[in-house]
Amino acid sequence: MLCLSATVCKAQDDIPLPACPKTPEIDLSPMSFVIGDANGDGDVNDGDVTTLGNYIVGKELPAFDEDGADVNLDGIVSIADATILIDYLIIRALQLSRSLYPPTTTPLPGG
Repeated sequence: MLCLSATVCKAQDDIPLPACPKTPEIDLSPMSFVIGDANGDGDVNDGDVTTLGNYIVGKELPAFDEDGADVNLDGIVSIADATILIDYLIIRALQLSRSLYPPTTTPLPGG
């Protein structure tokens, strides 16, 4: 099927078909923010969790990056974003811990 416009489509044998569904435009330009960086300092860490929590409860903030705070990219900054950010930071900490202190096969004393 060949879509000639949003209203006219033709099959391979040039038979007119009903209107094609409109293809959404996708912005492929680089992001100018870091997802999870709620305080705009360029890093994602516990300070962003604090900033995000303070924003959610309505506190006045010296710095807040709404784009960076919208972790799930749904257009709304909410507790869901804070939850995802906390989960991400916990997973990142666990990965770092495992890389620094890999599990051992040495039995525990008395075992």
